[in-house]
Amino acid sequence: MKETVLHRRIVLPADQLKQEMAAQHHAKTDTHAYFIVLGMRAGDLGYRQVIHEVSKLGEVAHFNDGLLYLTTTLSIDEVFKRVNKSIVDPGIPSDVGLLILDPSQEQAKWYLNRDISQVLVENWHNKSNLFVCHDNGANKDLVYNINALGEAIPLSEHIWYVSTSYQPREAYQILTADNHADERVTVFDASGRACSWQSDSNRITIQLEHETPDLPQRATIHQPKSWQASMLASFL
Repeated sequence: MKETVLHRRIVLPADQLKQEMAAQHHAKTDTHAYFIVLGMRAGDLGYRQVIHEVSKLGEVAHFNDGLLYLTTTLSIDEVFKRVNKSIVDPGIPSDVGLLILDPSQEQAKWYLNRDISQVLVENWHNKSNLFVCHDNGANKDLVYNINALGEAIPLSEHIWYVSTSYQPREAYQILTADNHADERVTVFDASGRACSWQSDSNRITIQLEHETPDLPQRATIHQPKSWQASMLASFL
C-alpha cells in the first residue's frame, strides 16, 4: 500500500522572510571576477565565436588573445560550462585547452590534456601557482627564464603554468629584464595578484627633455581611457 505524506507549508515571520529574500537577491547580483585562459589565438578557426560567447557572460577585458578577464554575476561552474560548450564545435580542434581561475577562492577549473592536468593537480597545493602569458613564442630566453622559475608547463603556445616560490612581481621583474619593447607579458597568480606590460595603442611614450642621472630617460604610461589603467591599479 502506497503511503502519501502531506507536508504543510511553513509560513515564516515577515521580517525573516524579507531577510531571506534579500540574501537570495544579493547572491544573484554578487559580482565575481575570473581569469579565462584559452588555448586559442585571434586567427584560429572559431576564435571569434568563443569570444562572442564569453562576452555574453559579463564585462570582458583582454590581456592577450588567449587571456581574458571576466566580471560577471555567474559562478565559476556556470562560466566554465558555457565557455567550454562554445569550444565544443566541429571546426575547433578537440585539444584546445581551457582554464578558468577564481582568484577570490584561489580555485580553478580546467579542460586540459592529461599530462598538463596532472602537473597542476600534483603542484596546486605545494607552492605559488603562477601563470605567464606572452605573445612571442620565438623568444627562447623568455621560455628559458619561465622554466627557471620552477616546475613549468605550457597550457598553450603562449601561456604557461609555473609552480614556484616567486611572487608575481618578482617573476615579472625576472621575465621582463631583457624584454623587447613591443612584447606583451602578463604574470599573475592564483590569488589574483598581477603584473602586466601591455604595448599597444592605449599607451603613450614620453621623452624627458633634460637628462637626469637618477631617472630613466623614457617613461611609458597608460592613457586614461585604457582599461589597463584602472584594472592594473586595482591589482597592484
